[in-house]
Amino acid sequence: PVDWIRKGPSLGVLIANIVFAIWIMFVLVTKLRAANTVETQRYWKATKALMVLIPLLGLPYVLLIALPQELEHVRDIFLSTQGFWVALFYCFRNSEVQNSIRHHLERWKLLHGFHGPNRERIRQRSDGSP
Repeated sequence: PVDWIRKGPSLGVLIANIVFAIWIMFVLVTKLRAANTVETQRYWKATKALMVLIPLLGLPYVLLIALPQELEHVRDIFLSTQGFWVALFYCFRNSEVQNSIRHHLERWKLLHGFHGPNRERIRQRSDGSP
């Protein structure tokens, strides 16, 4: 029961933040549905991203707040890796980022002498031959 002196206010603030976030998202979605321009399409994409991002960042804390003292290291691990999961889903799963990483990896392989199927073609181009 003493532990809830610390967890109770945290849970109250989390619930208030969730209510405000849902309310703001509801108002934003209703305003975006009313207009249909190029700019609102961009805002609509940002709204969809927020709808996924808010639960991803807040849900683990709400679910793990009632863990017993012995399992607090589990909560710490989950809360510490939230940035990794956001980067994984929003950055590394993006096709532009994957193409850029693939391009840099191929350049690194060429610069460090790893032979691949395109090695001779690129070497010929760098020598000035057609």
